[in-house]
Amino acid sequence: MADQTGVAEAPAPLMQPPRQRASLFPDGAARHWLLSSIIWLTIVDLFGLVLATEFVTPEAFGGLSWLSFSRVRPSHVNGSMMYFGALFYMLPRLVGTRGMWSERLGIICAWAWNLMFLLGVIALLTGHSQGREYGELIWPLDIALLVIWCLNIVNILATVAIRTIRPIYVSVWFFIASPLWLAADYAIGNVIWHPGHVWGAPSGALDSSLSDAILNWWYAHNLFGLWLTPMLLALTYYIVPRVTNTPLYSYTLSLISFWGMAFFYTGVGDHHILQSPTPSWLKTIAEVSSWMLLVPVFAFTINILGTMKGNWDRFFTNLPLRFTMTAFFFYFLVNIQGAFEAIQPFNKLTHFTNFVVAHA
Repeated sequence: MADQTGVAEAPAPLMQPPRQRASLFPDGAARHWLLSSIIWLTIVDLFGLVLATEFVTPEAFGGLSWLSFSRVRPSHVNGSMMYFGALFYMLPRLVGTRGMWSERLGIICAWAWNLMFLLGVIALLTGHSQGREYGELIWPLDIALLVIWCLNIVNILATVAIRTIRPIYVSVWFFIASPLWLAADYAIGNVIWHPGHVWGAPSGALDSSLSDAILNWWYAHNLFGLWLTPMLLALTYYIVPRVTNTPLYSYTLSLISFWGMAFFYTGVGDHHILQSPTPSWLKTIAEVSSWMLLVPVFAFTINILGTMKGNWDRFFTNLPLRFTMTAFFFYFLVNIQGAFEAIQPFNKLTHFTNFVVAHA
């Protein structure tokens, strides 16, 4: 048989997540990460409320230093436990294992992550910061984060290695690649080899301010492009076929969305600083990469819309599908917005407007 793109149809495990009884899975690691993420979501939302209040009434908190905008904002941004709970829930079901390779390791990492975040928020609110956007955590906490992250990567790779379902569904490709990408991105972007006081200089920064700005936006944009976005795609590829009980519209398009993101996303970060004195060739790479990124974006969009065909009634009755498809639509819009932001004449008009804020 052929799929809707005219390519020979892929085996069933590649087209749809398998259905298995929930009682088969312990879900201990997933439960710890998900519950922790709910708690931290509440905390960072409160930080967001403080920030919103300060926008309207800057002196609302009487000049308390630990509630100043410059301290609350990084606390609001850094307090995220996004996706690991979902990953630890979905991965065993996709590869046919009874839980993660080590549920205990996943639980230990969840508690360690909570402790690291608590120390991070305390450090930020008391004024201890590296002073770089999305890279504010101090060097010892950077190391702790990377150690926990690498332990999670070991757990993920070991789980895939013992899989009983041999063909790898597209969500698993993202589950394998995205944590690896972000580990490299975080280590490089935070200049992890520059621990600061050991070298007599601020940690987490290059000596050249322009080079550091380029690196910082390469890193910051890849936080979204190599972690938040790929994991969104992985969850969407899992939830939509599962909820609708419909095979993916096209296995071929799912591969294009994966490899296209892998090849094109890392070059787009400079489109946030096109009005700075960065090299012209770097601006050109950002512009071309931003537009080439539309290839995997449209591949993913067509694939999900094709899978949803005939299933839109479920959008109004199924809450997980409603959240997923809402995120899907915003993902599409933000990527279109990013492509236009990369056009240098257009960027001159929008650079200091809320267009950039809406994109970010």
